[in-house]
Amino acid sequence: MMDDGSSGQHFVECSMCGSNVTYFCVQCNEDLCKTCEEQHKTHDVLIYREKYATIYPEKCSTHPQEEYSYFCRECEVSLCGSCVQSLGHSGHLLVDIKTAYDEHRQNYRQWCYRIRSEELPRCQIQQGRVDGELEERRALFRDILNRIENQAAKLKLLITELVDENKKALEDLQSTQLNDLERTKSDLLSDSTHLSEILDGFEKSASYPARFLSYVKEHPKLVLRCPNVPDFPVPFYEQRDLNGEDICKLLGRIETRASKPTSRTPSVTSGNPSLAPGPASRTSYKTALRQKIDVPELTSIRHISHFGTNQVWVSDSSNLVCKDLDTTESTRKLSVCDDGYGCHTINDKGELFYIDTNLNILKWSEKMKDKLRPYVEITKPWVPMSVHFSRQTNSLLVGMVVPLKKAKVVRYNDSGQEVQSLEENREGHALYEAPAYITDNLTGDVIVSDYKKKAVVVVDRDGGHRFSYKGPVLGFLQLLWPRGVTTDNQANILVSNFNTQNCVHVVDKEGHFLKVLEIDAGLLKPFGLSYDYLNGLIMAGSCNSQTLHVQHYLA
Repeated sequence: MMDDGSSGQHFVECSMCGSNVTYFCVQCNEDLCKTCEEQHKTHDVLIYREKYATIYPEKCSTHPQEEYSYFCRECEVSLCGSCVQSLGHSGHLLVDIKTAYDEHRQNYRQWCYRIRSEELPRCQIQQGRVDGELEERRALFRDILNRIENQAAKLKLLITELVDENKKALEDLQSTQLNDLERTKSDLLSDSTHLSEILDGFEKSASYPARFLSYVKEHPKLVLRCPNVPDFPVPFYEQRDLNGEDICKLLGRIETRASKPTSRTPSVTSGNPSLAPGPASRTSYKTALRQKIDVPELTSIRHISHFGTNQVWVSDSSNLVCKDLDTTESTRKLSVCDDGYGCHTINDKGELFYIDTNLNILKWSEKMKDKLRPYVEITKPWVPMSVHFSRQTNSLLVGMVVPLKKAKVVRYNDSGQEVQSLEENREGHALYEAPAYITDNLTGDVIVSDYKKKAVVVVDRDGGHRFSYKGPVLGFLQLLWPRGVTTDNQANILVSNFNTQNCVHVVDKEGHFLKVLEIDAGLLKPFGLSYDYLNGLIMAGSCNSQTLHVQHYLA
């Protein structure tokens, strides 16, 4: 007789790759290895040994000449016939051991499935996030320290005492935060190990009722929850101009900015709203942690165009306004196409491109003043929906449709000539239905938010379809209704989810869901979205509010 039911698995190969089998998919009727099992996470997957429901006899530890036959529900122990008579279980509720095994095994299967498919992956994602946070914080601390030392070199001996004071403050802050992050990383690793041990014990006890029932007693089904990963205050070094006055003000001091706490849900970043400072205490939008700017000329914030300056263009369904982020004053107002989505964009020269009321694409800048001129004239029956200036290729991307029939994205060079048309994939299927918003990333991928497909469609620079993101695979979030889309400096994709109160999905450049970023509790049904590469800010708006939300963003 075999000592272990697992030895026979060496002769069974995975139906997909030929590796040693570990699992069995009931729906697909396939034998799976650990790697291929990842592709069947939403299916009914069993440990391979359970495929044939083999039960192996186990000798009683108290009476080795007998085998376990019963299970005492009151004492939750396995018993042989002699145990029932000699150990005081005769008056207890006894059931056949295989019956108890089958009941508990089925019950625990769903619990372990959840660990394997949701909780353990989430925990591992958080581990990766903490690793990245450690690297970013180390780089941030190194950068601040270098700036302090450069300032100290300019001021020479006059600021020696303040330099030492700042270094000490920074070292204390660094020690505290990095130690806390290391401790958090250790806790996550410990939880991952614990969850893995639960799964390991569950798998190893397959076909051994007594061993499994003992495992059940030692591992009660507690609430599964990944540890909270705190968002630590961000260190900030306020560097001053050197003018020979007030040494303390010139050197600056080590400070931290309050940072929003992380929610209990592992993949969600949340925070408490904070009102923008009043006129007497207003700071620059680049240094304010969180800011709300009202745009009374608009009824909603459907689209946002911004590139590192203190001015931002925002629009509703028919009007386009330029706001000064420092003074919150409106400096320009234009009319755009009715029911506009991503209908305007700016290049790195500050020139504005937008779809006007006649459905032409106009170009405007301060130098041109009111001398607007068409940049691209769209030929009927095509109707433009969205525009985006690509800084990677120095070209203008335009999303357009023939209403209710077809859609495409066209690339125009700096002379306004068409150089590329993206309409179908390599199999001849339509890529888009309603390309309402367009952006691109550092690798030149064209990223389209298509509200009819309820997907973010990504193609490479040559037009090859890479993937379509429709929400997390595990489905623990609400259905994605995409609106505004942008990318951060890590090439991650950020997309507003109109189907939620204040959520923005963050997806990596391969289409894998990373997390949900909660902007502000007051942001209902997110719409417009923009990312400021130069200052690390995210800007968001809603379809039922005239408030622009600006806050710092950490990828």
